[in-house]
Amino acid sequence: MTSKGVEYTFYVGNLPAGIEVEAVDAGAEKPKLRVYVNGTGQWVTGNVQIGIDGLGLTGRFSWESDTTPVYKGIADINPITGNATGGNLIDMMNTPSHTDGGIDISYGFYDAGPGIGDLTNQDQAYSYFTLSQETWMGDLASAYSQVGSAPFSSFVLPGAHDCGTFDLSTVKDILIARRRHRSRIP
Repeated sequence: MTSKGVEYTFYVGNLPAGIEVEAVDAGAEKPKLRVYVNGTGQWVTGNVQIGIDGLGLTGRFSWESDTTPVYKGIADINPITGNATGGNLIDMMNTPSHTDGGIDISYGFYDAGPGIGDLTNQDQAYSYFTLSQETWMGDLASAYSQVGSAPFSSFVLPGAHDCGTFDLSTVKDILIARRRHRSRIP
């Protein structure tokens, strides 16, 4: 059977919130996977193969929160080509994190290719709902006096590694400026 796999990871911290996850084969009327991730602070991971069940070109992997406002992630997947063809998850550069009502929400989707070399051939989806982390540095400094007296340069900021590298137009501008600068050197 032709199919495309989706490895998924979902986490909902100890919150009054949850996420419903579904996967539907191309041409199918009923989901082949339906999982509810509740706010108990547990990780839910797995793999589902989006295949063909009747007439249809695309299956769907999706999730939806039961928060207010509601957050949804949708990826329409062609099990024959393996490509994600529609939905709000297919552009991984357009999956911004949100802070809403004391809850932080991060999500993303990787549309994997055929798995050449060490790369996976399984799409990957994730969504994390946690209590707001807006004051994490202040909370850390309050809990540990040695942290509060340390210089800022000693902090390692989570996620800062790739900060600003998501916009290739900036890289293009840097390369153009560098080329101009080199052309002025005798």
